[in-house]
Amino acid sequence: MARRCPFGYILDGAIGAISALDTSTPNMVTGGNVQIVWKKFMRYFDVEPRIVPLKPGNYRLTTDRLEKYVDENTICVVAIAGQTFTGEDDDFQGIHDWLDDYEKRTGVSVPMHIDGASGGFVNPFLYPDYKWDFRLPRVKSINASGHKFGLVPPGLGWVVFRERKIFNEDLVFYVNYLGGEMPTATLNFSRGTATIAVQAYMMLRLGREGYTRIMRHTLDNAIYLRQRLVDSGYFVIMNETQRIPVVALTLNKKFKNFNEFDVSNKVRERGWVLSAYAMPPDAQEINSLRIVVRPHLNHTVMDTLANDIIKACQYLEKHGGTATPPQLHGAHQSAPSVEGLVRHSLSLFTPLGLEHCESSIAAMPKQPRCRVCPQPPSSHPRSAGRNCNELSARFRKTPRITWLIPLAYACGWRIVVTDNKDLSCFMSSFTMKTLDNCHSDAYCWGMRKRSENSVASIVRKGIEDGGPGELWTYANFKTLPLMAVAAALSRLVREGTIRRVRKGVYYSPRKTRFGELSPDPISVAAALLKDKGIDWRPSGLPAYNGLGLTTQVSPTLTLDVPEKIYSLRTGSDARLRLRPGVTVSGLSDTERAVLDALRDLRRIPDSTPAEAAKKIRDLFAAKRFSFNRLARRSLNEPPRVRALLGAIGTDVGADRRALTKLRKSLNPMTTFRLGVSEALPSAKEWRIQ
Repeated sequence: MARRCPFGYILDGAIGAISALDTSTPNMVTGGNVQIVWKKFMRYFDVEPRIVPLKPGNYRLTTDRLEKYVDENTICVVAIAGQTFTGEDDDFQGIHDWLDDYEKRTGVSVPMHIDGASGGFVNPFLYPDYKWDFRLPRVKSINASGHKFGLVPPGLGWVVFRERKIFNEDLVFYVNYLGGEMPTATLNFSRGTATIAVQAYMMLRLGREGYTRIMRHTLDNAIYLRQRLVDSGYFVIMNETQRIPVVALTLNKKFKNFNEFDVSNKVRERGWVLSAYAMPPDAQEINSLRIVVRPHLNHTVMDTLANDIIKACQYLEKHGGTATPPQLHGAHQSAPSVEGLVRHSLSLFTPLGLEHCESSIAAMPKQPRCRVCPQPPSSHPRSAGRNCNELSARFRKTPRITWLIPLAYACGWRIVVTDNKDLSCFMSSFTMKTLDNCHSDAYCWGMRKRSENSVASIVRKGIEDGGPGELWTYANFKTLPLMAVAAALSRLVREGTIRRVRKGVYYSPRKTRFGELSPDPISVAAALLKDKGIDWRPSGLPAYNGLGLTTQVSPTLTLDVPEKIYSLRTGSDARLRLRPGVTVSGLSDTERAVLDALRDLRRIPDSTPAEAAKKIRDLFAAKRFSFNRLARRSLNEPPRVRALLGAIGTDVGADRRALTKLRKSLNPMTTFRLGVSEALPSAKEWRIQ
């Protein structure tokens, strides 16, 4: 029988025997490393959570204990590509093979879902041969977050299904009051689409090559930071495989007087926010320090972060720490019981209080309710006297992965369904095909047939082989007659194949769906200077930013040139400053930037002279460039530059002969008031105040 309760129906008594396991209670198997959104889904939609605990030394889901958690009611096994805690991948192939064996033994087929929130935009670009996706037959759906490594603002996620039949049509609603019939399959009807536009733009703008380059740069920075911290002796690495740009560390056990939370608090004084946390059960005695390396960070920032962390550890090793790990809240262990939810609901909505509903509460655990419909069979419009066992048979016939769809709705994921059964990789077929076709090739129309050996044909073929985004000058075709080359280039400009940037410089435009991209001003300037046979080097704020002396970036491009150039137009709105009279030969770009920084020490923004001098000294101490070569080239620099270079060389133990030449080049009566005496211990020897 069923009786009415203020929040629905309460079932009393048995309604028929349930054979085998109760199919009205689906479950989902995940590792203890699962992201919190899955626990929310299982709680909100009353799916039984079966979370496989972790263990020290193994922080990912493997096949070790799956036998205890998987049964005939398992919706799916969720495996993670780039987990939250350590950045590692679960054992995809091992889990897949274990489920194959499980099906042979029991006849129950359990699908897999891949949570690629972090790894979904990394694995396809860096590891194209890595099988983590639809190349595994049991993988029925994959989700990825565009706002992690997809390079878009927060709030965008994607979920892709292997086949359209997995997507239950009963969950799609159709409306006709928005200018035509359209489907809607979300819990919240209206939702902003700005992030989708940004994602489309980034895909079209960067392409596969751009995403690969950015992901490789980011991962290289993460590996460099990881190695710096491990080499310091303070940390032990937790993620054995470094697939995504996440560095997960735990303190070396020999340090007993401080912990990871002390390190996190200490580096916060320097402006860094590092996540310190205890691992999930049964590895909660292990503390972790996690660093997510973002694409906009550079090598200099990694050096600064590593130095700050190591200095924090050195301080804590000497003085000790006082931070205590926060206690884990018990709610993470499992979803609340049905009885607990009922009590909470009654306390909110029942004016008479809980004491009048104890009998209803007591009746709840006795009877499993129908998963297909919350109403009792007697009042179900379609039941026609069928019991819960008959109704629950629909659960067996419904594709198990369909139970994931409410999670997509709840999280606001964008749903993509494909009918391609041979889909090898959702990023390869869905994203990659878009990226491969993102740039339209220049289409030359109205061309007359020409001899393959003519100047026009050679010029045209050279530009087509060079591809979009290239700059062309007469020097690229110096083996051909100049006038014929000029005529061929002018003809290609009229056809729209290339664009004239300025006299003698042409650009093969890179076209996207958002329009044509302009050439890089510094590349145009470099082409013009090279055509004139003039050597040059980057300088100014961009160069100082590359050295880590400032975080600011100037809109003005500064180039050092050895002679005065009255005019150099790049054909763009960018401001270009040419600094003449500087000897730039014989030095690398970084070494030239160091001399410029010493000359402009007082004019470097976002940094005091003492701070800039100290950072330059640290670069010399790390042997990033040759002191002797800089000392020789600095003899033509102002005296203050030579004095600063001498003080820095004395501090780092440079060659005495080079220091002697610098000292002899200075007036022994001259005093330099630069405000760097505190940063350079040897400043007084070089008469620097």
